[in-house]
Amino acid sequence: MIIEGIEIQVVNELTKHAEDELRNFVKTSQCFKAMYQFLSKNNDIPKRTCKYIGGYTDQPTGCNSQPLILFARLGSERAENSTWIARLPVRANTIYFPEYIVPVRLRRSELKQIVNNVHYFVPLDSEGFMSNCSENLDMNRITTRLNSIT
Repeated sequence: MIIEGIEIQVVNELTKHAEDELRNFVKTSQCFKAMYQFLSKNNDIPKRTCKYIGGYTDQPTGCNSQPLILFARLGSERAENSTWIARLPVRANTIYFPEYIVPVRLRRSELKQIVNNVHYFVPLDSEGFMSNCSENLDMNRITTRLNSIT
């Protein structure tokens, strides 16, 4: 079974311990689909790049301790430090990125949040932003970040 280009195995892996809320989110979120498909098109991107996380602290406004889908290089079971490229909260209508992977031309002060010296980029219209990933995200910087040695 394919969900608009996303293999059902990915959905099952992300949601194997999750509630119906997360399963429904993964199957219906346009941001998730766009990000997953964008990353899947590039051979330089490690294959295991998304994972369900129960929540982090020190996140952008409204995202603390919220369950989310993390896009990062994954080691055995954990995301490798400093390789994350996007966080997609399940209960918030947003996606956010390390500012580094967003082209400079798109970086504006109202889209930037700094929490504990981490510079986040939070688009005002997440679905609109994700509808054109190749223009709005820097693939070279994503590849560098995902393949960096930490």
